[in-house]
Amino acid sequence: MTQIATYNPTSIYGRISRRIVATTAKATASAIYEIPRDRSLRMTNITICNTSSSRVTIRLHHVGAGETANVGNALFFDLEMQGNTTISDDSLRFFNAGDKIFAQASTASVVAFIVYGEEA
Repeated sequence: MTQIATYNPTSIYGRISRRIVATTAKATASAIYEIPRDRSLRMTNITICNTSSSRVTIRLHHVGAGETANVGNALFFDLEMQGNTTISDDSLRFFNAGDKIFAQASTASVVAFIVYGEEA
């Protein structure tokens, strides 16, 4: 049996990051999280898990307020993931109030996106 570790990163500021959102992607680019008004987000990790045994492609976007998901704001664009694989990205990213995180997968409801970070 495979054992899965829980990711609980500590930020560079010494605080513990928390799970901001955990959801599966649709087959069209859709917002998975919007940074609340008067808040900001320091994303410390995103974990992307293909729960299918088939290969999929994914997209992830940092969409500013009033923008749409496009190649100009893609963090990952048509990234291929083999079946039953997980990607964990610890790149530190900052989001402003009204920014959105968009996700998409070539097959709906099989790719989980889990974002960890700190809101201030």
